[in-house]
Amino acid sequence: MDEIVAYCNWLNEKHSNVGLFRLPYAHEWLSIAYGKDRSYPWGSIWVNDHVCIDKLTTERVKNRPAGCSPEGIYGLFGNVNELVLFDDTFRNRSVVGVGMVWMGGSFLDKKFSEKQNYWGFTHNSSSKMQSVGFRVIIDPFMNGKLFIPQTQDTK
Repeated sequence: MDEIVAYCNWLNEKHSNVGLFRLPYAHEWLSIAYGKDRSYPWGSIWVNDHVCIDKLTTERVKNRPAGCSPEGIYGLFGNVNELVLFDDTFRNRSVVGVGMVWMGGSFLDKKFSEKQNYWGFTHNSSSKMQSVGFRVIIDPFMNGKLFIPQTQDTK
């Protein structure tokens, strides 16, 4: 977790004019993966070739463009489990740990089910696992107010 925080802090310093870089919350990840009414990131029908599963290792995120969401987000299913921040989405589940769960499954998984919304157990990020990664999002809200990027004068 310390490495993720350090990376986000570095991004926030480097790109302070675009918003706050952070991990998504579980409910945000679910919205990204399923949109308003999809069963899978790419649509309503499962297609094995759209995801990196049942493999020996990971692959480049953009290797499977057909598995991309309509919003242009790659690799939401398969390849690596994605760490997300724990929130009330899973309040009825019994998890113990550091407030993080993982979503999306990994290259090690054999199959997925429609709108499967919980993949892992709470992850202790001090241990390194090839099947776990993270996705950073830009939060346009900062300090409870909508963050509007400053435009640069092109003169």
